[in-house]
Formats: sequence, C-alpha cells, structure tokens
Amino acid sequence: MRRLRVFMFLALSALLIALPSCGFSLVRPGVLFGLDPGTIGYEVSAGQITISDRTMLFRTIAGSPSIAIERFEIEFYTGAGDLIGSNSGTVGLLVPAGLTCSDPAPGCTINSPGARPVEGPQVISQPFQLLPIDVARDHAAAGSPSDWYALIQFFGETGVLTPFETGQYRIMISTPN
Repeated sequence: MRRLRVFMFLALSALLIALPSCGFSLVRPGVLFGLDPGTIGYEVSAGQITISDRTMLFRTIAGSPSIAIERFEIEFYTGAGDLIGSNSGTVGLLVPAGLTCSDPAPGCTINSPGARPVEGPQVISQPFQLLPIDVARDHAAAGSPSDWYALIQFFGETGVLTPFETGQYRIMISTPN
C-alpha cells in the first residue's frame, strides 16, 4: 500500500512537471473586464436619443495564458429580469499573458527563465456602440429606471489555441450618459 502511494505521488509529480513544458498551464485562463465610462448610457435632448460609444478594457489574471478576444454577445434586461433585446459583435483583441519574465525580449511564456505570474497589461478596445436604439427607447419610455442592466459575455481562444469564454459581466443602463 505504501509503495502504491509513493508511486502515485511520483507519477503525479512527473505529470505536474511535464505539463507546463508542453505549454499547458495549470492556471485557468481568465480575463478582467471593464467599460469606460462604466455604464451603458444615452442622452435625450429635444426628443432625440443619442447613444455614445464605449471602450472595453481587458487584462488577463495572473498566470493566465494570452487570450484572443474574438467576439461578444450582450443581452439587455429590465429590473424584473425580462429580456428586452440583444446585440453582438466582433472584438479582435489580443490580451497578453499574465506573466512577467527576467528577460522579456524573446517573448515571455510560462517556460521562460524567471517567468512568474502577474496581472497582464491593460488592453483597450476600439469604441463600440453596445446599446441598441430600441432598448434605449424602451428604457426612456419606462421612465429611465435605474435597475435595468445588460449581461455581456466574450468568446475567443487562448494562446495555446483552446476555446475560451468568459462568464457574464453585469453592466447597468443609465441616463444621462
């Protein structure tokens, strides 16, 4: 019984050493997301609705491989949780790995000398108009309630070419912009 435990320990240790050398990370890929400004909003002036662009901010979590964010899906909800609209689009951003190395010149990977996990550098998207006009009209017609929100999710692949998707991030809908 003791020999079996020792064998299992050695086998598991060998596996944990071998996987990173194959480019396999034991850290689950992850990305932090923000929006600038922090809500989805619009302006109403003389009966006209103007929807402003938003930029999306991304960075990988410490130890995460790089992530190519390819597209997003966003759904809009009333405060009661009723779905009132959706939108989607392509992003096309590479978010660098959450690693730093002693010598980053040749490129920093989990196998690079002195590699250690850190939060990745921030990447800023091009401006996006996330809020559909129909949702903005419905929101304004309902009296611009403060409890309406959107759930946005991102899809792409990691630097080791495995599919990637985030969980859903909640964003509030507000006016004025």
